[in-house]
Amino acid sequence: MTADNATLVERIELDPTLVIFRIRPDAIPAPGEPWFLPGQYVTIGAKAIQRAYSIASEPAERRWLEFYIRFARDPATESPLTHLLWAMPVGARLHLGEKIAGRFTLERTVAVADTRAKLMVAAGTGLAPFISMMRRAKRAGDAAALGRFVILHGVSHPHELAYRDELAEAASRYGLRYLPTVSRPAGHPEWTGLTGRVESLLEDGRLGSLMLRPDQAVVYVCGFRDTIAGSVRRLLGRGYVPEDRRLRRLIGIAETAPPSLYFEQYDIEPVFDPNDHALIAALRAELGPE
Repeated sequence: MTADNATLVERIELDPTLVIFRIRPDAIPAPGEPWFLPGQYVTIGAKAIQRAYSIASEPAERRWLEFYIRFARDPATESPLTHLLWAMPVGARLHLGEKIAGRFTLERTVAVADTRAKLMVAAGTGLAPFISMMRRAKRAGDAAALGRFVILHGVSHPHELAYRDELAEAASRYGLRYLPTVSRPAGHPEWTGLTGRVESLLEDGRLGSLMLRPDQAVVYVCGFRDTIAGSVRRLLGRGYVPEDRRLRRLIGIAETAPPSLYFEQYDIEPVFDPNDHALIAALRAELGPE
């Protein structure tokens, strides 16, 4: 069994199934020392059960690592980690992986200095890596970077819009574009904003003046399979090239084609069923000009 090396210091409940956890590792790098890149993930463990989660805090935050987590109602295993996390009081001990990893970052995709818009498509808790990116730029006072961020966040109900006030404040102060959307607005007369699944915002005309072309905007998608698949299908015909090698091989994109579409997937199913030959043929037909 892996030794506990961290403490749960705060939990912020958005509803009974959606919680922001702040966990303090026993060992934290000193200010100025490298820790992680916004967009990366680390494993959380309890009672020998471990799962990887994207980090929502930014590297200069040395009080804790922050995670935005949904309770697993239909667990794939008999002992899902969230069932243990939900039972933990503040002060409980748990394990954090020693290695923070992942290439779903600006530095490891197109570089922070890239001047194209950064279109970030998040379903539910898939918002976490984008919050880390936004917070890092905000702490640095990098108005130019924030002005290139376009954050789309899709949830089922309005109260699930975690970080809504923080994102709205960044939009007001720095020009970041924040577009939340609610897929189940029935029963929420107070909600007057956008509706529909987040990937539907990629359809013609829904993003206003933003040019959905690879030379104008790089796209990052984080969430489950359906969100990623829906985003890919809407973007292939616009010339977007996924970075994922398995997907490129599946639909016949040359290895030399520069990527402009990146995704972080929270489930393990293939984005598209390789045995669905009609679907694969349709995807290939949708490919835009390289």
